[in-house]
Amino acid sequence: MNKTELDKTLENELIKIRPEKGFIRFVFNYCETQEERERLLTFIQGGHNERKEVLLMASQIAIEAGTSEGELIEE
Repeated sequence: MNKTELDKTLENELIKIRPEKGFIRFVFNYCETQEERERLLTFIQGGHNERKEVLLMASQIAIEAGTSEGELIEE
């Protein structure tokens, strides 16, 4: 993956919260686009730096974006 400056900044912020590769990968999997990552980074830089808050926001972003993890499937 070719990391953008936004990706690097988000990764650095996530390392401050919890320096585990699994946590960082999880967040990046939920926030797939640059717009989603920017939204999460803004959330973190706004003072929301608890692990649970970040995970909840990442999953909320995924649900709103309709990514596979958060997408509702109609049968």
